[in-house]
Amino acid sequence: MSVQLGADDTIVAIASPASTLARGIVRISGPRVKDCLAGLFVTGAAEADDSAEGDADSAWRHTKVARWWEGTVRLPPPLGDIPAGMIFWPDSRSYTRQPAAELHLPGCSPLVDACLEEVCRRGARLAERGEFTLRAFLAGRIDLTQAEAVLGVIEAATEDELETALRQLAGNLAEPVAEARQSLISALAHLEAGLDFVDEDIEFIGHAELLETLSKCLEQVEHMLKQMERRAHGDGPPTVVFYGHPNSGKSSLFNAICGAQRALVSRQPGTTRDYLEAEVTIAGATVRLLDTAGLDPASVANGEESDIQSPGTQIDQLSQQLGSGQLQRAALRVLCVDRSRACTAWELAELRQADSRTLAVATKSDLPAHASRTGAAGDAALALGCSAVSGAGLEQLRTLIADRLGASGTRQEIVASTAARSRASLAQARDALRGALTAAESQLGEELVATELRVALDALGTVAGAVHHEEVLDHVFRQFCIGK
Repeated sequence: MSVQLGADDTIVAIASPASTLARGIVRISGPRVKDCLAGLFVTGAAEADDSAEGDADSAWRHTKVARWWEGTVRLPPPLGDIPAGMIFWPDSRSYTRQPAAELHLPGCSPLVDACLEEVCRRGARLAERGEFTLRAFLAGRIDLTQAEAVLGVIEAATEDELETALRQLAGNLAEPVAEARQSLISALAHLEAGLDFVDEDIEFIGHAELLETLSKCLEQVEHMLKQMERRAHGDGPPTVVFYGHPNSGKSSLFNAICGAQRALVSRQPGTTRDYLEAEVTIAGATVRLLDTAGLDPASVANGEESDIQSPGTQIDQLSQQLGSGQLQRAALRVLCVDRSRACTAWELAELRQADSRTLAVATKSDLPAHASRTGAAGDAALALGCSAVSGAGLEQLRTLIADRLGASGTRQEIVASTAARSRASLAQARDALRGALTAAESQLGEELVATELRVALDALGTVAGAVHHEEVLDHVFRQFCIGK
């Protein structure tokens, strides 16, 4: 798709999904919308009676505001008149800032296809992928981050992904980018004015004010970049790792949360050798669960011994090292403590040093607690008891996982496609602002500061799409389906 697609063309596409629905939608945008709809959509009698001007059949043509119309769509025989509704935008207040309309028909594919063909016969052409959203972007209705958020809304598979896309569409990224750009444009204008009148004793922007502006903008950009980098950790959901001693109930709990037999379960310690993973939805958010090999206390750095014997094989050692690596990268760690056995020194140390990223649970709550568990030091750190056999505590565990992930800020703030595209541009803006701040603090000259500011402005403009390359737009909008 080319950015040079004719904006003067009137385009049309089916905007409803290609599945059995109660309603099918045909979307039209462009300067000839009225011509394409003349005689095709006929206003209903009640609507015509309310119209103060024009002929009854096309009362909608004379409206000055966007509104809903009831009527019929007149299709060629044998289809004939079909009950329909229409939203008509007569001017630049539409999504594309062009005259636009949506025809709402019964959700019958042959009817919707026939309506599409009739609009094309009257002078419209079929829209390319994402062309409606591209027109909204080129008209200044939305910026590039919001265009990507539209795609995020369409592709959202969970409530969390939908919420992230809606926040971005509402401007949670566009607004700080625009604010930083505006501050830098103002600072650059003052610097360039000072350079133009270098022989005059005029100060257009004070040194302290310049430093404050640069520091504030750098802070904003670094914050946005942190959001991007957090989104970039695999560009996937947060990871929750189950860990603990061999045969501590990790795999059974993992299976219970997954709702399926994903991990092999046995009373023989060391059943899990490699880590297993599964994606589940918890409280509307996608979470990646990992079940790791049981950790042998003898292999940890504190050197504590245990009554649990490790096979000592190279495979066991490698699997434990792999599990330890996953623990380091996890958004949340679930420490599984078998309440039917005595607490080991390693478990006690883990419970004492547990932080907000560690959720300690007592497993096998369907079994009698070990005698030493009564009032045992460290057991107070256990968040709850649960049983994979009886199901006790599983819902509470799901709730705690969702709460911990939400409190730790692991919910994504940026749509994945925006993060992937914009990370490098924000890093370039950050580096340029650091250079500008260093030059200003060291008083290396306003010319050098201005040069760095121009680089930062171009980089921020790329994020929002104010400065864009055709291949970037082509990549973004080709991901859309036709009709969006």
